[in-house]
Amino acid sequence: MIPRLIGLSLSILVCHSFQSHDLTREDFRVGGVHLDQPIDSALQVLGRLNRIDTTITEAGNFAGYSFDGMTIWVNTARTISAIDISSNSYRTRKGVTIGDSLSTIEQLYGVKKEWAREKELGRMYEIYDTTFSDFDFLFDYEFRTSDYDACYIAFYFKSNRVVKIYMWRGLTD
Repeated sequence: MIPRLIGLSLSILVCHSFQSHDLTREDFRVGGVHLDQPIDSALQVLGRLNRIDTTITEAGNFAGYSFDGMTIWVNTARTISAIDISSNSYRTRKGVTIGDSLSTIEQLYGVKKEWAREKELGRMYEIYDTTFSDFDFLFDYEFRTSDYDACYIAFYFKSNRVVKIYMWRGLTD
């Protein structure tokens, strides 16, 4: 599953998306690969490939290259559109890894006024569809590369711990 890849919306959870002025292109690099990187050079960096999956979405066709603890999603131009991290073998540029707490995210990426208000109102952990039990909630940050283009990083939580980190390139709403 490719949540919100290339402008699609993950409708199961309440997403809190905030534009961060602290993010740069370097924040969308992990394990020696980065968004928009050609797949051939990424394969040289990542080593042993476990499997390749394909998926077709409204945004296009994508191939998922799976490694231990990381899947990279590649578009038809053969560049990386998304990076999905599920292992603490990888860290974001700011140092977040699987197992970190919400407070770590807030320390490293900042606490937004909207977050504080949502916490106060008790709505931060609202779930639309409880059958999707892999995650309790998520937060994502946005870095705009232009008026129509942006990169995002999302932290998925279960029991107040990061269980997945997802970076992707998408169109702005």
